[in-house]
Amino acid sequence: MKRILISALLILSLCGYGQRLNVLPKDENGKVHFTKIIESNNLSQEQTYNKSKLFFINNFNSVKDVIELDDKENRTIIGKGHTILNIQKGKYTTPVPLSFFIKIESKNNKCKVDIYNLIYNNGTFAETFFSEYNEARYINANVKNKLIMESYRDQTLEKIAFIESKIKEELNKN
Repeated sequence: MKRILISALLILSLCGYGQRLNVLPKDENGKVHFTKIIESNNLSQEQTYNKSKLFFINNFNSVKDVIELDDKENRTIIGKGHTILNIQKGKYTTPVPLSFFIKIESKNNKCKVDIYNLIYNNGTFAETFFSEYNEARYINANVKNKLIMESYRDQTLEKIAFIESKIKEELNKN
């Protein structure tokens, strides 16, 4: 019976150690960078570009304030977006602003979406928050702090997935 109990405790402790905070995708420079290819319904490059513009129009309050570059010749749009993450801190939820750049390059039947330069409200870049240093802090953190750090990670991943789904939805509208 002791062996079973000790084995179970050992397995549980190893499972806890296997959890990682630092799962956000990074580019070759170590910067947090999401890239996704989104297929569209047999659209030309021009149609894909126009629908990409509609994404910005339909999902942001002021397109003029959001779009940083609109290169019709290369079918590329770069915008600066802002959203709110709802970070769980114990019983309370704290709204945390997140700003980011989004680049949409249109091709025939698809577009490439890059979301990068993620910055949390206090000016902390995502790659700083999800660094090896913070990974070590996470492993040694108490349960409450782990939950807060996990909430940042999970909320970031959810928002990026939501943005990508809105782009896909816009591209596939009739």
